[in-house]
Amino acid sequence: MQDFPGELWLMIFKYLSTEDLLHTFHSLNQRHRNLIAEHFQYNAVNLRSTSESSCHLCCSYYSSSIRKLRLCQSFDYPSQTSSFLIQHFHLNRFTSLQSLSLEHIESSTMWQEILSQINELQNLTHLCIRQVNVYNNRETLNSMFNQLWSLPKLIYVYFDLKHSKEKSSEQFPALNTISLSLKHVELPSLTCNLNDVHIICHHTPCLEILSLNCVNSVGSQLIQYEIGQIKKFRLVFNGEWSVLINLLQSMTNLEHFILTATLPISDDGHRWRRLISEHRPNLKVFQFVIHYQTVERQNTSVLATRLVNSFNNAFWLTEHHWCVRCDWQRLNAPNYVCLYTLPYILDQFYECASNVLLESQTTCVQNHQSYDRVNSLNYSYFPTVSLPISFSTLKTLVLTLPIDNRFQTVIPNLNELRHIQLYIEENEIDDQRLNLLNTAPCLYKLTLKKWPSSTTCEVYERITNASIRKLDLYGTSSTNCLQCFDYKRCEAFSRTTLAQQCEKLTIRLETHEDISVLLSNMKNLRLLVVRCANDPCSGESEFPDKFFQQIKSQLPSTYIVFREARSFGKIRIWIQ
Repeated sequence: MQDFPGELWLMIFKYLSTEDLLHTFHSLNQRHRNLIAEHFQYNAVNLRSTSESSCHLCCSYYSSSIRKLRLCQSFDYPSQTSSFLIQHFHLNRFTSLQSLSLEHIESSTMWQEILSQINELQNLTHLCIRQVNVYNNRETLNSMFNQLWSLPKLIYVYFDLKHSKEKSSEQFPALNTISLSLKHVELPSLTCNLNDVHIICHHTPCLEILSLNCVNSVGSQLIQYEIGQIKKFRLVFNGEWSVLINLLQSMTNLEHFILTATLPISDDGHRWRRLISEHRPNLKVFQFVIHYQTVERQNTSVLATRLVNSFNNAFWLTEHHWCVRCDWQRLNAPNYVCLYTLPYILDQFYECASNVLLESQTTCVQNHQSYDRVNSLNYSYFPTVSLPISFSTLKTLVLTLPIDNRFQTVIPNLNELRHIQLYIEENEIDDQRLNLLNTAPCLYKLTLKKWPSSTTCEVYERITNASIRKLDLYGTSSTNCLQCFDYKRCEAFSRTTLAQQCEKLTIRLETHEDISVLLSNMKNLRLLVVRCANDPCSGESEFPDKFFQQIKSQLPSTYIVFREARSFGKIRIWIQ
């Protein structure tokens, strides 16, 4: 191995996860440790699924070499819980860090630690923060934004909050720090108004790429000045046409515009043509998905046909090569109309009721690969009428069995599918329908949301896809009763092929005594997430958790047991 060229080792390292790389090569010799350090200088280090020992190695041996780091507070891995991160993980050790990705950080204590250290990352240029739960802490949110804007070399920031029912424009952070380095800002889940757009652009004078979620707001003033620095703008918009026009007219150097919007229905092709011709002649890319609001007594078919025809002219097809498709209901009541450019720009296809009959019209002659960007589809809400649409690159699929005859036309293959969420409506499902699950070579997670309990064991025995590692059985029966496993069902399930290969299982049990059956029989199980029907705790009790302590005392000391504060008090058991 000493004679093997270092360049070839570095090529091999690219195909290994951070966990496998450190576990296999760190302890070999100093040469391989040096190669690992060199690899970390040019490749991202993903600590999402690493063990506690590997996290320690990154902090102790390689922190000064790492330039790109991804960190996730995931309950799937004990090393990623906030207690470990607070005690052992220190960002200021990563002196060469240029790119940092933080995901699912929910602990306010953890955020305080991050904010106290992030200012020391003087070389940081790219920061991605996903699924953050700080909606109810405005002070923390304001502090985070102003600290990010104060980083001297930060060029790119992506900030995504967790969805909240309390989300409103009032929660947009109070920005009072000017950044002279930021050029690319994406804020997809923060709702703002025109006043907030003004604040962002004023405090980010070098900004070139901006992504926002914007709505009309009472008291917002129209923009009266030019925003000349924006060249690429991605906008989710819900409001009046006049506000949208004002926003676009202010961006005098706009070259790339992506829009997702809800608007009143009108002959928008002509409006857009006048706007672009008169105010945005340098616009090179224009892509959109627009949902239109119809009113009662409007003939939707006539309106939709007129809408499509407004895009069927030389300006759209010859000069710019911009094609559109429009889908609409056949009814004449207030209903659904969706207009979008091709290729379709969103990663999730729109949903409508499964019994809706749609009409469709397009200005595009060739439809090949127009939906390849879609990686998530709820087929249960796909319209019954056959549209000339197919999806061949899905990663996530929601499906109800039995399926209809057009399924293979709409979804010709499942080659890239990673997660399927399944609803079984019939008491008896034949093998041919279940075999669909066995044709997905990369399927990693199976979620059963609804299935008939009378055929549970048979269903499990007939699902033989060898790639499935995560299984979620936290669903309901065909009568909408909670699926709850007693000793007999646990015993039968745990001996199936699907259970034997499962590494993570989420399940609801009749009693905590059935936990031992699953742990004893499922040899590859690493994580068990369980809610017991005889558990008196909802996860929010302030009293001593005797039930949890009883379960913990009956498990080996090497296991890590954790009670979730949310999710109705589910208990997580890591098998080590």
